[in-house]
Amino acid sequence: MLIKNRISVLPVSVQKLCKSERIKLFTYGEGDVLIRKLGLEEHTAENDAFSIGRRIFYDDTKAVTRQRFSVAHEIGHIVLHCPTEATVYNREISPSDSPIEHEANIFASRLLAPLCVLHFLNLNSPEEISEVCNISMTAAEIRYKRLCEIRERDKEFRDRTGRGCLLLSPLERKVFENFKEFIAENKR
Repeated sequence: MLIKNRISVLPVSVQKLCKSERIKLFTYGEGDVLIRKLGLEEHTAENDAFSIGRRIFYDDTKAVTRQRFSVAHEIGHIVLHCPTEATVYNREISPSDSPIEHEANIFASRLLAPLCVLHFLNLNSPEEISEVCNISMTAAEIRYKRLCEIRERDKEFRDRTGRGCLLLSPLERKVFENFKEFIAENKR
C-alpha cells in the first residue's frame, strides 16, 4: 500500500490514501443517513469505526490518533478481506481478537509506522514514534517493542555475518526508497 500509493512522508495521510484507493470516508455524522438506511446504527455505539464495501465510517469524537488508526484498520479490512457486511470490533487491541481483527491491526500499524522508516529515522522511544507517526501511545508502544526486536535481530545477524539484515526484502527496500528524502530531512 505504501509503495503502490507512493507514500513518502510520515504521518501517513489516511484521507489521501482513501481517496487514492477510491474508498469513501465518512464520519458518523456525515454518514448518519446512510448508516440508518443500512440499519447499522448499533455499530456506531460499539465501535470506533467500521467498514462495509468500500466505505469507512468512523467516530470523529475520538482522539485524532485513534481516528487515524481506526481508519487504517478499516483500510486493512477492505484490502485484505473485501468485506460485504459491516466489520465489527474496531476498538482497542485485545488478546481475544479474531485472526481477521489481528490482521487488520497489523496492517494498520505497518501502514502508519513502517519499521524500516522508524529504524532509519533513529527513533528510540514510543514517544518519538507517537509524535512522528501521529499514532496513540498504545500503538507506538507496540510498534517500539517490535522495532527493538528487529534491531536486536539485525545486531545478531551483523555479528554473525558482518552485515545487517535490514532492507534485504525487495519490498522493504522500495518502502525505504520512497521515504529516503524524508528520512534524510528528519533523522534524529
